[in-house]
Amino acid sequence: MASGSDVSELAMMSMPLWAGVPLNIYNLLLTLLQLWRSRKAPVVNAVVCSISLSNVLLSLSCFLLMLLVSTSAMATRDGQMNPIFSAVLFLWLASCCVSFWSIAWLNVFYCVKVVSFSMECFGALKRNISSLVGAALLLTFVVSCLLLSPFLTLRLVIYRLNGTHATNASGPQNASYSAVIDFAPWINTTLYTATFICLLCPLPLMVMLPTSLRLVVHLCQHTLALRKNQTQCQSSASYLQVCKLTVSLVGVYITTLLIVSFFFISHLQGDKISYHIVMVGCTFYCMSTAGLLTASNRHLKDRLRCGPCWKDPSEPASKGQSRETVLT
Repeated sequence: MASGSDVSELAMMSMPLWAGVPLNIYNLLLTLLQLWRSRKAPVVNAVVCSISLSNVLLSLSCFLLMLLVSTSAMATRDGQMNPIFSAVLFLWLASCCVSFWSIAWLNVFYCVKVVSFSMECFGALKRNISSLVGAALLLTFVVSCLLLSPFLTLRLVIYRLNGTHATNASGPQNASYSAVIDFAPWINTTLYTATFICLLCPLPLMVMLPTSLRLVVHLCQHTLALRKNQTQCQSSASYLQVCKLTVSLVGVYITTLLIVSFFFISHLQGDKISYHIVMVGCTFYCMSTAGLLTASNRHLKDRLRCGPCWKDPSEPASKGQSRETVLT
């Protein structure tokens, strides 16, 4: 049963968490509406839908995790792991994974689409990048669900404090026990933990950093070309917007990792920080990515500026805006 302080703490942590949900839902619904009206499936819109939906599920799972922990509902009355807690933990990690990798695939798409490559194989890659990124998004969802499914097998293992294992808490009344959460016996915990951590952290970063840095280098080269009065170069406004979006999303991802890392570093040093810092990192991530996607997409930004009237915003036709539409 949660105390009054636990309820107030949960309410204070939930308010900023839910603040990013409306903007993510707005991005999701408007992008789906745009897809339905155009009868097309641009890969950038698919990525925006993937990130927005993942962020909504991430916010929901964060709130449920805080609710279960604050009410001590992680275990059932008979000493078994609460299946709801396992399912919410699975949803939390899966939504994180899909959202992180969606940003990585967006960086790959823009890098291949914008940067010019001389090799023939890269030319073929540029022609098929939309379908490849779409397939990568689908594969990311499937792999995330399969790889993180062992979290649904979490169990509560009870140990005596002297180190002997106990299947249940029966025994002498003066005996002391400790309970830990563990995976099913057939899972190598160390190997599996290293695997899913790599899926969440270093692997997406290894994709994001090179692609975003290559876009920045391309922007610098493009700007120098414009200064040399090479009129055949395209407008740099769209390139600048793409670079700002990709670099900002990578910055949000890295900042989130740094915030969450404080929790694990403190546990390794024995000075344990509350799990709330992990929720703060997730809140920052959901709000920041939603704001960046809205600000960088002309359709979403103009719709938001129109307010509740939902009228189609005026769209003056110009080369700069036409190029921007293609990229975003």
